[in-house]
Amino acid sequence: PKGRRAGSDYVTFSISYGTRRGATKARILSQICRRGGVSGDVIGAIQLQSGRSLFQIARKAASQFEEKVRQPDKRDPGIRIEQVPIEIDVRSQNSTKGKSAQSTQKRTNTAPPQRRKRRKPNSPA
Repeated sequence: PKGRRAGSDYVTFSISYGTRRGATKARILSQICRRGGVSGDVIGAIQLQSGRSLFQIARKAASQFEEKVRQPDKRDPGIRIEQVPIEIDVRSQNSTKGKSAQSTQKRTNTAPPQRRKRRKPNSPA
């Protein structure tokens, strides 16, 4: 969201739900609000990654949020939410305009990968 900055006002959390499993910012936001019992006004930046996603919770709500998300979720028991000791760099996220960091990197090999032909098994004569 505009106007939100990484820093001491927010605590960073990780959710074991990334783009590889179909995560979007809307789905992450839904998980955060439902699991943590918070509204959007305490949520900072959300950063999607392949295997997990990172998000910010306002420091004033972080300890209560962490208590609530420790409980296993009946709807999504495989999704874990934990506090992590890093901050999200909102400036770099804004520069990608919603794209993953991998998709914005300069590609060195633009040719499509070569596919190996499968050998047909010998058919019985």
